[in-house]
Amino acid sequence: MTFLHALRAHPRPQLSFARKALNTSTERIETVTNSPDATMVDATEAMIEAADSWLTPLDAPAVAQLRILARQLDTEATAALATSYGTAYRALIRRAPLPAGGDELEALLREATD
Repeated sequence: MTFLHALRAHPRPQLSFARKALNTSTERIETVTNSPDATMVDATEAMIEAADSWLTPLDAPAVAQLRILARQLDTEATAALATSYGTAYRALIRRAPLPAGGDELEALLREATD
């Protein structure tokens, strides 16, 4: 079972305040997520293509790290590699701009503390 198969088998619920940073409607991402033969390298490249509009040269080390870890996960998936990939991925995604309308949770927290 590939990583993407396992991910589809146990989807995480989308919380109403979850940050939607990437436009996942692109054809490349749909192709990767719907393919039973998709690899972590394919998924990583699709994410990088979708994030091209906001990635900067400052993100190059994180992108390189994701590519290296994706290659390793495709050949030898270990918990340590998956954790490292997830940490690098989340750090990069946090740099994405917020969607139009802003972050609902942040607005609620600001309202509660004012």
